[in-house]
Amino acid sequence: MAQVKLKLELKDVYKKPLKETVDVVIKSHITGNVMRFSLKPGPTDITGLEGAPQGRYRLDIDPPSYQLVTSLALNMKASGTTSFSFTFPVDPG
Repeated sequence: MAQVKLKLELKDVYKKPLKETVDVVIKSHITGNVMRFSLKPGPTDITGLEGAPQGRYRLDIDPPSYQLVTSLALNMKASGTTSFSFTFPVDPG
C-alpha cells in the first residue's frame, strides 16, 4: 500500500489557525494501529499513513482552549496528499 500525507489545518471560529499545541490521536480502522502527535500551531503534514483502500482512520483532536473533538472519520486518498480542515468551538470552561 502507498504511504500518503495528511495536511491538517485546525482553526478557530474566526477561521484563523489555532495558536496552541494540540494533541491528536489517529487510529486506523483497518489495522487498529494508533499514532499520537502533539502538533505545534499552523498547518501540519502528517506522514506514515496508508492510502485507500487501507486508509480509513479515526481522529481525536484535543486543543486545550477549545472543545474536544472525537471520532472524526477520515478516508485518505489512494496517493498524494489528503487535506483536512476543522474549525473548533471555544470551550466555555
